[in-house]
Amino acid sequence: MKIGVIGIGRWGSIVLNKYKNLEKAGSIDKVYSCDIRGGFDTDNIEDLLGMVDGVHICVPTIHHYDIAKYFLTNKINCLVEKPITDDIQKAKELIKISEKNNLILQAGYVLRFDNVTNKAKEMIGFNEIGNINSIEITWTDYRPDVIGNIILELMPHPIDAIYDITGKLPKEYVILNYDRLVSIQMEYLEFPVTAKLSWMTKRKNHLITIDGERGVFDFEYVGQKINGKHIPQNDAITDEALNFIESMKSGMSINNTCENALENLKVIKRMTQF
Repeated sequence: MKIGVIGIGRWGSIVLNKYKNLEKAGSIDKVYSCDIRGGFDTDNIEDLLGMVDGVHICVPTIHHYDIAKYFLTNKINCLVEKPITDDIQKAKELIKISEKNNLILQAGYVLRFDNVTNKAKEMIGFNEIGNINSIEITWTDYRPDVIGNIILELMPHPIDAIYDITGKLPKEYVILNYDRLVSIQMEYLEFPVTAKLSWMTKRKNHLITIDGERGVFDFEYVGQKINGKHIPQNDAITDEALNFIESMKSGMSINNTCENALENLKVIKRMTQF
């Protein structure tokens, strides 16, 4: 199995290193790097045709559609960083092409592979939380110079994590303020969810708090803790990559489908088009 990583920026560099480790471990045959700025295996995506079985696309969101469409049309499997595209119709087109060519198309919702999410799902399954009364999301980081839509950049991960944990998506929402600090109130069928997003908070915090009938549970993704106690840690990025590889081998997406990515995008687009 051979993989191409496209877009070797801040995140792409991390992803590339994970695949290099998988190559050293014998989990894949080869990883190739591609970036238009040069300095890697190639600066042209066309060079990867005939060389790879799948690509992991780490370029800015505005380029997701064009690059993914190119590879899917040429019968190459794709894992695209979240969100899958910046447009619902484009996402639907990519799904259609992947289905026509019997290819794997996934989005980079890495929290689906994080042990915090896995533990939360386990606790839900064993009724350790009980009926959910409410959920709070706190997603903050200090990035004062970043340019972009804060909801499009920060909200997909916690929305997908809650989707993965509970199987639910919001039906209605209210955005209280909208700039570099955002508060959102969401109504799910069974419970309300509030979210705070910030690029101005100097302490990085990725936290989902579930208030259930059996207690309040803090699921902390930074440091992988539940109610302040560390749980067995895992490398979610590597596990996501391995899932992509196994999905390609089996011909079926495992725990990370393009349909889930589309539903997430629909929610995020509604939030950003108020």
